[in-house]
Amino acid sequence: MGAVLAMKMRALFTGLALSLLAGCGSDLNMFRYFADLGTAVADLGKPQQDIREVITPQMLAATGRPVLLATLPQRGTQVLFVEDTRNGDSVSWLSPSNEAIVLQGGVLIATRAAGGDLISADVRDVRAALAGAPGPAERIHRYLDGENHITVHAYICDYSRAPDVAEAYFRQLEVTRVDERCTGPQESFENHYWIAGSGDVVRSEQWIGTAVGSLIYERLSNWADY
Repeated sequence: MGAVLAMKMRALFTGLALSLLAGCGSDLNMFRYFADLGTAVADLGKPQQDIREVITPQMLAATGRPVLLATLPQRGTQVLFVEDTRNGDSVSWLSPSNEAIVLQGGVLIATRAAGGDLISADVRDVRAALAGAPGPAERIHRYLDGENHITVHAYICDYSRAPDVAEAYFRQLEVTRVDERCTGPQESFENHYWIAGSGDVVRSEQWIGTAVGSLIYERLSNWADY
């Protein structure tokens, strides 16, 4: 984002997720993180391309930062994201094509440059439920409508959990799978989280909104690899 746009974003939106995103997406960051991956990232995001066919752990190590692979099934695309900014347990991730997402404890709370973005989400109850708290949870999503007004969507979610195996870090991991079923006045959806013994969400499928559908991500590397 340019300086003028970043200033407008700061004035328009407040909150932790938005402050994280205000400074991300610069060409300098993208060059620094992705330059050493070479031609393998040149065409990322093209429909039907399987990034796993060209990316290796050794190539990801060249970024010097954690990397995750995101898939948008509704659009048939895959994108690599590199960790860009941390603020407590909220982390912004940056792609070579200037998209950004923010995860809070592994839960999606914002997107940028996806079209139909999730402006922000309140997920405190959701995170408590993923950690094992009983009872339903409430989540709040905020979007921009066609007139650039914030619209608020509220959902009530319930949860189930079971042992499972998930693909992450280029290997199979024993995890706990948590299924989240959310219902609201506008729409209903399901999210899925695969949580390692460390408590980290190593793989997930999470709803962005009707314009984008769901985002599936799996972690390919983390700080322990560097």
